[in-house]
Parts: sequence; C-alpha cells; structure tokens
Amino acid sequence: MESSIARRESVSDRLANELIRRIVSGDYAPGIRLPPERTLAVELGSDRTSLRIALAQVKRLNLLSIVQGSGAVVNDYRTHAGVEFFLHAFALADTPDEPALLNEMLQYFHLTMPGVYGLVMQRASDADLAAIEGVYRRQVAARDPEASAALAVEAIDEAAIASRNLIFQAIFRSMRPLRLRLMRRLMALVDIRHAAEDNVRWVQLLRSRTLSADEVEERYRATLRRSHVKAREAMGALAQDAWGAAPRPGAAPRLGVVVSPVRPRRPPTTPDRLAHELMRRIWLGAYAPGQHLSPERELAVELGTDRTSLRVALGQLKRMNLISAVQGSGMAVKDFRRDAGIDFLEHVFELEDTPLEAEMLAQVADYLNATVPALVGLCARLASPPDLERLEHVFRQARAAAGDVEAVSELTVRSEDMFAAATGNVVVALVYHSTRPLRLRLAHRVAATTDMRQRLDAHLDFLRIVQKGLVAVDDVEGLFRTYQRKLFSDARAALTGAGGSAAPAA
Repeated sequence: MESSIARRESVSDRLANELIRRIVSGDYAPGIRLPPERTLAVELGSDRTSLRIALAQVKRLNLLSIVQGSGAVVNDYRTHAGVEFFLHAFALADTPDEPALLNEMLQYFHLTMPGVYGLVMQRASDADLAAIEGVYRRQVAARDPEASAALAVEAIDEAAIASRNLIFQAIFRSMRPLRLRLMRRLMALVDIRHAAEDNVRWVQLLRSRTLSADEVEERYRATLRRSHVKAREAMGALAQDAWGAAPRPGAAPRLGVVVSPVRPRRPPTTPDRLAHELMRRIWLGAYAPGQHLSPERELAVELGTDRTSLRVALGQLKRMNLISAVQGSGMAVKDFRRDAGIDFLEHVFELEDTPLEAEMLAQVADYLNATVPALVGLCARLASPPDLERLEHVFRQARAAAGDVEAVSELTVRSEDMFAAATGNVVVALVYHSTRPLRLRLAHRVAATTDMRQRLDAHLDFLRIVQKGLVAVDDVEGLFRTYQRKLFSDARAALTGAGGSAAPAA
C-alpha cells in the first residue's frame, strides 16, 4: 500500500499529503483553524476543487473537523485519528521518525503477535507456513538492513494472512509504513542473519505441528520477554513504566484519556453520503474487485449528484485504497480483502444499514481474544487505584443496565476504551479508535444473545481480585487469558449461531 500513495500522485493527493505533513510536523497545531478555502488554495498553488477533494480526504482521516461558519479546525491525531493515520503520515519520505512512536509500535507488536501466532497455529495451512518460512529464508540471504527490514515486514504480513483474521490483516496494512520504519531501525542494530535463522527455526517448529496453539503463544511470548529489553535499549527506551513497570508513586491516573466516543457524529456532507454508498456497494459485492466504475458523468446521474461532489467522494475512496485510476479506463475497484486498511471496515460498520455479518463479528471476537489478555496484563501494571475504581464504576453501570442492549453495548465498549487509554500507548489508542464501530457491533450482538449479567459479574469478580492484590501483577495476563476463554467461546458460539449472512472470506 505504501507504494500506491507515491505512484501517480494527483493534484488532490499532493495537496492532501502536504496538509498531513503540516499536521504531523506541528505547523498546523491541534485546534488551529485553517485559512479559508480561497486563501489556502492560493497559498498551495491549487484550484479550489482539488483543494476541496484534499480537505475531504484529510477529514476522512479525522485530522480535521469542519465547524459551521468557522472552516476547518485541526484535530489532535492522538485523540481523534485512527490507525490509518500511520499509513498516510509515514509513507511520506520527509515525515521525520518519532522514536517514542516507534517504541510504542514495538510494544504494540509485543502485545499482539503472540495472539497472531496462536491463530496461525490453529488455522494456517502447510502452504501458509511455507510462505512465512520462505520470507525468512530470503532474509537469511539478505545483505543489507533495508532489504532485511522489508522482508521482516513481509513476514508479519504473511503471518496475518495465515491467521485467517481480516481484522489483523487490515490493521497491519494500515500500519505498514510505520512498521517498515521500525524494522529499519531494528535491522541496523541486530545480527540480521542470526535473527533470520532463528525465525526460520521458529517456523519449522510450527510446521512440525508438535505444539498446541496455547504452547505456541507462550513460547513466542517468552521469546519477546527475553528480547524486548535489548530492543528497548537499542531504540532509546521510553520511560520504564511504558513497558510495564508499576506506576511511580504519585503518578497521575491514566484512565479517562479516551473513554468516550472519540469522534462526534456530524451530519454527513453530500460527498460523505456518496462515499458511504460506494463503500456499501463494494462491501456487498455490487462492485466486484477489478470492475470498472461507470464514467463520472454516468455515475453522477445514477447517484443523483453533481460531478464535483462525486469527484470528492471518489477521492476519499482512492485515499482508502478501495479504487485506483486506470490509464484511459477510469476507476477500477480493488479487493478490500487484500488492499484496504482498517478504516474501510471502520466506516462500513458505522453505517447503520450495513448488514451484520456473523462471521465478521466472530473475527472481531477472535481479534480481541488474541490481544486483550496482554492489554489487561499491561494495565494491571500501570493503572492506579483511582483508575480501577473508574473501571469498576463503568462495569457496575453496565450491570445495572444489563436489560438495555444499547446502553450495555456502549458501556462495554467504553470499558475497552479505558483499557486502551490506560496503556498510555498511542498506537494502541489509534487501533481502538479505528475498531470502535466493529467492537460496538460485536458488543451489541453479544448483549442481545448472551446473559450479560453473568458476564459482567465475572468481570467485576476479576477486577476485585486485581484491586485486592489477590493475584501477582505478573500473573494477571495469564489468569485473564484462562478466565476469558469461556466468555469468548460462548460469545463466538452465540455469534455464529445467531444467523446472519456470512462475511466475505478473509
């Protein structure tokens, strides 16, 4: 996806990238109002139509808010953007590295990759594992850090594919440019050949099929525990507490950073409505991969709109990697399973009339099942007593509202957002922003099909154990993993047994 941004850059793409660059660099600080369109077009040497398309693209990333009568206001990406921000910001060659963000990217993978390999062990075919091993064997033969970094990123992508989980695949695609920057830094600091040989042996162990999924997860987790200290030192570590130490005395509570819907719902503009309709058609297969859209003039008539609004909407879809320009043939639809990032799933599932796909929601459950225990373990180290009290309050609110599916769903997602905020990790926060509509759909289906009082009582019991110190901090992750297995198993059974059309295959 990275190369697709740099290739055939249109005027609107160039303008959008320039606006993103200025936001990332701080030239446009959070809260600042952009100049009026006419002024900004002159400043950037652009026509207003191209600028309008660019502004819509940047707004789609939630980097801008349009305030009636006040123009466009810059948002803080840390609290507003989704993980797709990484794709567009760090694919730009002149965006400076942020060492702290690279550290947080590394921590995110330490939190999630054991779960990915657990799914790989359950679902990967021999061909899948052979593909991962093949990438690592090419890495053994690589002679420079740049090539090795690209192969390390490719190996992670292959593992996500082998997990058969569309959520992991989409998130990793959105993170690709930042992952590549991280791997470039790491490959310059390690013995590349030795590391690649270790990875070949690791995949050969998976191919032997002698370990269970749980054993694979634990072995990979143990390997990361041994290696993360060296990696942290090599990267120029963050403060120790960001990697899991207990909070310092007097440390401010972490919860409450992002604990409500991050993105206020605003009335969609005409281009937004058009983009939503086109996304819906792509999701439902009305526009199949490889199909060419009708010429702009015909498509505008079909959708009952003007060509300028349609052009703005198409620009949004192009930025999301859902369509691409084909020389002399207009716009061709891409395969979102292979090309799109998590923002496509985010926006599709924000639409209330998008059909509920039981298998897709089961994949969301699997994603959370694979990642939440590590998140809970980290939060147990970082959260202060007031943090845990706030979390308990939300669980009790949900328990009291257990008969109200809408209310309990919102409170369930709110508690998840609190866990993400407690990590203090921007990458985790942005992932949770992007997955919120998916998580809300999942919470709604679970609340409608299972006994939420029983589930919430179990959550409160677990939280009480942590609050009273009845379990060692180092054991919280493992205990929660055991505790949640039945809850997630029950939820997945309810999802797959509740009917609904099947999701497109991952």
